[in-house]
Amino acid sequence: MAWVVYDAFLTRSYGTGTKVDFTADTINLLLCTSAYTPDQTNHNFRDDLGSTEVTGTNYSAGGVSPGTITAAVAAHVLTIDCPDVVFAQSATGFANARYAVLAKILGGAASADPLIAYYDLGSDRGNVAGALTLATTSGLFVTP
Repeated sequence: MAWVVYDAFLTRSYGTGTKVDFTADTINLLLCTSAYTPDQTNHNFRDDLGSTEVTGTNYSAGGVSPGTITAAVAAHVLTIDCPDVVFAQSATGFANARYAVLAKILGGAASADPLIAYYDLGSDRGNVAGALTLATTSGLFVTP
């Protein structure tokens, strides 16, 4: 499955609301359990994730920086990309990450942090038996 962009992100990008600047803003990648039910249409802010964020060693609440995010256009397609994100192995880590979620972090309440996109990992994943690497070989997400 590909990254799915939240409708609210598109509205903010092309309409009104808190815009996202991938080069200047704090963008974090959060991991959520299967208890999270993504809603592309109605989820707007980080508080829509509820209490579904994973917990465990080598993961911080509120997510982690995916590193330098780049935006490039080729053949009329915008690709947002970043380096691979690695969660180091730990016996006391997590084993229940099902979704990766990108959000702009403003430093205040979760109800103010705009959601950008989510990715279904396909099954529960973790860093207990080995490092968890989220590869972005085709970019985080693309827009036509």
